[in-house]
Amino acid sequence: MLIKKLLKLSLLLFGVSISFQYQGHVSAESAGTNRIITLTIGNPQADIDGQKTVMPAAPILIKDTSMVPFRFLGELLGAEVTWENSTQTVTLKGNDRTVTLSVGQPEANVNGVSTVLDQPAAIVNETTLVPLRFIAESLNRNVAYDNASKVITIVSKEETKPVPPVPDKEIPKKKLEHPTVDNLSLKIGKSYSKICINYLECKSAKTRFVSSFVTDSNDNIYMIDYDAKRQIKYEYVISLYNQKTGNNRKLEQVLNVNEKFDIEYLDKKNQLQSLSYRDLAPEKIFYDEKRDKLYMLASVEKKDIKIVIYEILPEVKLITYNADETLFDEENDIMTTLDGVNLIFSNTFFGSIYSVEAGKERSLKAVITADKKPRLVSLIKDNKIYLLDYLNKTIHMLREDGRLIEVAKVKMEKIGAAASKGEFFYAADKNGFYKIDVTGKVEDYVKLSELRYNSGLYEPKTKTYDRLATSNFNFEDLPYSPFIQRGPGGEVAVGTLEMDFFDDAIPVDFAVDSQGNIIIHDNEHKLLRRINVYGHEQ
Repeated sequence: MLIKKLLKLSLLLFGVSISFQYQGHVSAESAGTNRIITLTIGNPQADIDGQKTVMPAAPILIKDTSMVPFRFLGELLGAEVTWENSTQTVTLKGNDRTVTLSVGQPEANVNGVSTVLDQPAAIVNETTLVPLRFIAESLNRNVAYDNASKVITIVSKEETKPVPPVPDKEIPKKKLEHPTVDNLSLKIGKSYSKICINYLECKSAKTRFVSSFVTDSNDNIYMIDYDAKRQIKYEYVISLYNQKTGNNRKLEQVLNVNEKFDIEYLDKKNQLQSLSYRDLAPEKIFYDEKRDKLYMLASVEKKDIKIVIYEILPEVKLITYNADETLFDEENDIMTTLDGVNLIFSNTFFGSIYSVEAGKERSLKAVITADKKPRLVSLIKDNKIYLLDYLNKTIHMLREDGRLIEVAKVKMEKIGAAASKGEFFYAADKNGFYKIDVTGKVEDYVKLSELRYNSGLYEPKTKTYDRLATSNFNFEDLPYSPFIQRGPGGEVAVGTLEMDFFDDAIPVDFAVDSQGNIIIHDNEHKLLRRINVYGHEQ
């Protein structure tokens, strides 16, 4: 009797198991058919019907094609996925279709029909990536790509939610044959600098030079803005100019360096000390493109503390400080982060690269060996940090274990200044600007001899130009020129860009915005200017 009951129970459980397996299978098929999947280039987090999940690797662009991990995508779409290691071949079966493609092969096969791929499957960081649009459409899905936000949406072709007909590739931008120059703002930021004699004696100085400005992904240009005429609480502010709505006569002040920046710290004798914002001299700002955060480095005129680093936007938060008596510790070129937690920054006077987590002591990450004191610019590509030392014209990759590996030499005679945006470095010399990839490949970006200059001050809201005349502006605000020239209407004639990088009296700062245009601080003429690399010929 007991045996019969156990037998019935086992059969019942077996039936339930089969039922659960079958229901789970149907549910997966149904979800694979009807899911709304949202991915973002560079972000490993995916949204599936409103639920967040983390991908094995973030989607990336290879030759303008969106590439994603094959198994993650295939299983999301309800396909049966297999991998043949000997031939490095991916097979996906679903919706009465069989899709086969191999790593590095330019052709794929859909139900026995060969088709040419825009980009073959590839292995990146030990993860096999496949072209997203090709796979999704082969399995009867619609794909939309928003170029501005780099968001990819995948839905079934039966889904009622409208899908805008945006191509998978980034919309190609038209590069101007003759780039134009706009004068954006007269009121440029001013900042603090330190003048050192024989590397031993230093004194403070107030200067008109913009020591640091950055562009974000929302057409904003942030800069340090100093004005001794303001109350001490408002001497230093972080100002911005928005390229679509900005006021060309007055920068927008987004953050005052005030009591929010006061901190307490432990000196080398482990004694608690106080630091007031009045002791800070903001010197550089850095932008975290992936997380839309802004950081600020400030030097301090105190014996036992030399630098302080803050996160300043979206909130003010102390990251770290250096409490020692080391000279020139403020000579920091880079600040970057892979994970948003550990910050990487450099002290190029000593050729040191540090890692720090908010609220903790910095630790030495790597040491740079070079003939000349390095000058660094950083970027992140495929979750790796690359450093361009533009003074020594080399590119290094920073490994997780702290080793610096030289990956390329840059074949340019001289580099006067450099910046980075996305996955490219940008360098400048007296003739113009150049685009450099992490392999050291250099291509012409802008030649100064081909620039065309728009006269007047650009008004972004109306896309017109205000005359630069004393009737419109205070004389002290007008662009400076040793020999002020005037046009027929009394307007001031602003001179051409002079890229004299090797005269310390006139430093050149530039950045590249999200559209690929160059933002430059023309200190000679006291102007913030933009070189329009892409757009419509005028």
